[in-house]
Amino acid sequence: MRDPVAVAFGRALREQRRARGMTQEVVAHEADVCRTFVSQIERGICRATITTLFKLSGALGVEPAALIDRTEDRLKNPRSDKGNGTSRHRAEVAPTTQ
Repeated sequence: MRDPVAVAFGRALREQRRARGMTQEVVAHEADVCRTFVSQIERGICRATITTLFKLSGALGVEPAALIDRTEDRLKNPRSDKGNGTSRHRAEVAPTTQ
């Protein structure tokens, strides 16, 4: 099972990146990290160090506290997507009969 804080931080990072209209590639380049690392952080697979937090927030043009605040929001409301176009579960569709 993934660390809930890592998952919440990843969602917060993705939301902030998308709100800025940035790709993972651009954020990675600006933060001087690999794109795959950004992807893994966003999916909660890898954890960001404090150094990485500062690099990512700098790349996004926000204060580190903004990402931490958003992470806290995600921990309090883990199912809330805030309109980012993602969903935790796929809708189940009943088969139709003819």
